[in-house]
Amino acid sequence: MKRCQVGVIGLGFVGMAHIDALRRLPGVEVAAVCTP
Repeated sequence: MKRCQVGVIGLGFVGMAHIDALRRLPGVEVAAVCTP
């Protein structure tokens, strides 16, 4: 399976929930995060 790298912008409550959900998906790597 090909690995997909993703980035998340905004690390508030919802951003952290998205990171948690993305980390549970097979083949997905959280490669970058940024908070304005």
